Amino acid sequence: MTSPTNTEPSPVLDTNIRSLKGRVGYFVAGIMILMSLVHLYQIGFGVFEATLERSLHLCFAVPLVFLATSWRKNRFVDRIPWYDWAFAILGVAAFAWVIYN
Repeated sequence: MTSPTNTEPSPVLDTNIRSLKGRVGYFVAGIMILMSLVHLYQIGFGVFEATLERSLHLCFAVPLVFLATSWRKNRFVDRIPWYDWAFAILGVAAFAWVIYN
């Protein structure tokens, strides 16, 4: 009796999600946890004004797109290049400006 062989590629090897370790990994995880806590607060105690709520959500989500994922599969999966840090900061700045005003 032969065992079936899996011809499909492993989803873990063919991904663009970064596996960050150390302080950077804790930083990105902290952003994710803080975003979750803000959403839980909104569920429990009411929502903010629509523009503020959307901007606050995007102020968390846009940087996470650049920090937690790579543009190319299997490239820069263990570190974050400088331009992804720059785009993350610009994303925070753009939506923080909307919240500020």
